[in-house]
Amino acid sequence: MVRIDTYDENMNPTGSEERDVVHRRGLWHRNVYVVVVSPFTRDILLFLRDKKKAASGSHWAAIGEHPQKGEQDLVEVAQRGISEDMGLDIVREQVIDVGLELKVRLTDTKTLKDYEFQNYFAIRWDGNPSELKLGPENSEARFVRPYEIGKPPYVVPLGNEYLGKVTRRLVKTGLIGKKDLRKPGNGGFFAGLIS
Repeated sequence: MVRIDTYDENMNPTGSEERDVVHRRGLWHRNVYVVVVSPFTRDILLFLRDKKKAASGSHWAAIGEHPQKGEQDLVEVAQRGISEDMGLDIVREQVIDVGLELKVRLTDTKTLKDYEFQNYFAIRWDGNPSELKLGPENSEARFVRPYEIGKPPYVVPLGNEYLGKVTRRLVKTGLIGKKDLRKPGNGGFFAGLIS
């Protein structure tokens, strides 16, 4: 079983524990997320988490990877997540730090308390999702227009406040534009999140 480092609410180290125990007991830990963006269409690749997965099962999500015990290089963690979820080997220089760390409490079920310090990275990729070698935790991958994220069926395990923060960082880094967040013909879900 994978052990991950644990922290208190102020991110002071408290030790390490098995990942399942961390989620069951609601211990603070780190998680690295990678947003995959098409450089041409500016669509975002989402992964449908397997319904049997305890954390965010049946939700669409970006790549997420826990640093293992003692692991400090978050870019390497991002690279491992890309390799495991997409079957791709990405060089370090392709990983973009979007400069965002969030402190998030996710509670999916009575037995899952996922308290995370989340760090966000991104990559540009314009391949065919149907040709990916998906990791065992994902049942499907699909490019989605940015303005569709957060609404059915593309419900993600982040509240609007946090989703807005991630979106603002993607705009600020130039990975997507404000116009990508508006559905043609109406303001769209994100109109108020990025003002």
